[in-house]
Amino acid sequence: MILEGEFHVTASIQQTWDFLTNIQKVASCVPSFEKVEVFDDKNFTITVSQKVGPFSATFETQTNFTEVTPPTRLVAFGKGKDTKMGSSFELTNQMDLIGVSEKETLVKYKADVKINGRLASVGQSLIKIVAKREVAQVIKLIQEKIGGQLSEKV
Repeated sequence: MILEGEFHVTASIQQTWDFLTNIQKVASCVPSFEKVEVFDDKNFTITVSQKVGPFSATFETQTNFTEVTPPTRLVAFGKGKDTKMGSSFELTNQMDLIGVSEKETLVKYKADVKINGRLASVGQSLIKIVAKREVAQVIKLIQEKIGGQLSEKV
């Protein structure tokens, strides 16, 4: 399943990059977030819980940044497993940042998600609906937090 789109933030490309590469800050924007453990600047584990249709799953996801080109490109790969449901997933997420002006950045994203196990039996269309809703909430929170961060510095 591919999820892609773009959004604007009211911040410089460097401020946007600094936010998006801070795992604790980004994790706080994920509604299904439970906990994060950061090992170094490229490797971390994030735990998220998600309900899809009649199923609930909690995934502990090993994630690492596979491509880091400051401040314009970030690619991450993650693998997660829910042992209760016997479901797993893999995610490759790429973000490209484009400075529109000194105070505005365009973020283009593309996520390739592969889901296996019982959760996959719910159907890709329902999973995609839930994923799109989650992504929209994450984007809204990122925009609010980066914008708030910018106005606090002014």
